[in-house]
Amino acid sequence: MSGRVGELSAKQADSLTQFRYRIGDILPELPAQHDHYLLRWLRARSFSVPKAELMIRKHVEFRKNMKADTIISDWTPPEVITRYVSGGMCGHDKDGNPIWYDVLGPLDPKGLLMSASKQDFLRTKMRNMEMLQRECQKQSEKLGVNVESVTLIYDCEGLGFKHLWKPAIETYGEILTMFEDNYPEGLKRVFLIKAPKLFPMAYTLIKHFLSEETRHKLIILGGDWQEVLRKHVDAEQLPVVYGGTRTDPDGDPRCRTMINYGGIVPRSYYIQNSIKVQYDTSVTVSRGAVLQLDYHVTAPCSLLSSLAPREHKMPPKHYFYIKPQHTRYFCKLHATGGSSPATGPTSALGCTDARRRVTSRRWRTCCRWSPANVTMRTWCPRTI
Repeated sequence: MSGRVGELSAKQADSLTQFRYRIGDILPELPAQHDHYLLRWLRARSFSVPKAELMIRKHVEFRKNMKADTIISDWTPPEVITRYVSGGMCGHDKDGNPIWYDVLGPLDPKGLLMSASKQDFLRTKMRNMEMLQRECQKQSEKLGVNVESVTLIYDCEGLGFKHLWKPAIETYGEILTMFEDNYPEGLKRVFLIKAPKLFPMAYTLIKHFLSEETRHKLIILGGDWQEVLRKHVDAEQLPVVYGGTRTDPDGDPRCRTMINYGGIVPRSYYIQNSIKVQYDTSVTVSRGAVLQLDYHVTAPCSLLSSLAPREHKMPPKHYFYIKPQHTRYFCKLHATGGSSPATGPTSALGCTDARRRVTSRRWRTCCRWSPANVTMRTWCPRTI
């Protein structure tokens, strides 16, 4: 059984009765009290009543702390977030679910985090979700059916290394965790369109924030993405830029009155000059010493990146792109000209065990592999 109203097994129906009884003291504090709403929490915890109760009680505290009931009317995001955080709600799918667009390419994560607090971002995302929940309620009343989830369209065109900046990933992880913990079953499906080659690496960094149920709702579309979207969204509900016929009243095919496309944040908005990045480890490699770092890598065509030592004039970033089937790749971090503080993350997302080596004066790699069909490229892009 699906675990939804009208599709409950005898055991699931009994769990719903128990759940409603056990949370009777907090029911008035919830945004909804009907069975559709309560079943979302039970489905999120596989109909374990104790786990669902713990989850929803934490949610009640969350709503109190974040003032969720009045956040739409009583709180306005900072101007920099309103102007430069991309995304927006535009139209409904064929079942009446509201559609939210996230446009990643123009987003300036570093500029935004330099210009506003992490708490402001969390509150903004929560405010957006509360608006979407209200839209679901309106659609339910309008259509006479239960509408409780959102269709999400991720436009991944322009996804680059700037989006993988560690503080940005951490912030995005907190946002995803907030959604998973407080808006269970809030996603109907997620369409990812125009995904670049970097996408698998980006997904690896954030997928552990997602529940298994959410991962199953991700749909990565190929070159026929417009045709697929039109199967789920009527053309008049889909902006022209995404394959539909909808425009703004002034004829704008991007529907900018509903979808914000972000952009580079001007430095005039900055409230700080830098953000301290916390790494898992920090080591000093003395002259002549060797530091060996071992990583187990599972996926081919991935990227191993490392930060250069801070106190030496070396390339700011160095990447090893490994494209084998099952190989073994060795590198060591080796200091020859004096003590070299090496600080930073090493994300090994390739298909082998990996070690790296770099000198205090210049980058040097030492590689052995088997079998022979290995391609390795190194380059130094601009600082992220």
